[in-house]
Amino acid sequence: MTVEQEIELEGYCFYMVHNIKHIREDLSGIDFVVYGHSHKYENRQKDGITYLNPGSCGPRRFTQPVINILKLY
Repeated sequence: MTVEQEIELEGYCFYMVHNIKHIREDLSGIDFVVYGHSHKYENRQKDGITYLNPGSCGPRRFTQPVINILKLY
């Protein structure tokens, strides 16, 4: 498994990394940063980039939302 992954969907550039502590410094051209590790849902914006942590994939750790659906249109 790679440490980080970058993909483009519908004209948006996504940068994915497991732990946000391992995020790279240069995020130019990135629209979304998707990360996990903490299993805690987060959706915030900083410097024109949306940071998304989808939360846990199951309810065993937290009572936070467990799924994200992102519509790109």
